[in-house]
Amino acid sequence: MCKQILVVDDDPFQRRIAEKYLTSRGFQVSTVSSAQEGLLFLETHPELIQAIVTDISMPDMDGFAFSRSLQEIYGPKAPPIVFISSHADVQNRVQSYKSGGEYFLAKPWDPDELMAVLLTLTRSRDPGEPEDS
Repeated sequence: MCKQILVVDDDPFQRRIAEKYLTSRGFQVSTVSSAQEGLLFLETHPELIQAIVTDISMPDMDGFAFSRSLQEIYGPKAPPIVFISSHADVQNRVQSYKSGGEYFLAKPWDPDELMAVLLTLTRSRDPGEPEDS
């Protein structure tokens, strides 16, 4: 089964980089440019997404509020969230975990680390799926 990832970032360049990299590694990727769009996407496609990669700093609703909203709506069934941000200070990293994030990567993110994190998170949500080599 192909792993499906939602990328939420207001920066079109960051969305394209993540989408290109992840699709080249076998993921199916959907992208949106805001947290509000992410909530709408998940409302109409809740079963599709196995993990979310999101920026913290976005207009209207930041990544922390987005994550908290997902926790309120979906509870333990919320897809795991990977925060990616250029604001990599301890306060933001701690806040990302407190708001429901599973992992934090600093920009510029390392492609191999993102891949390892997403494979681990999606595998843990699909325990019957065989390990990737």
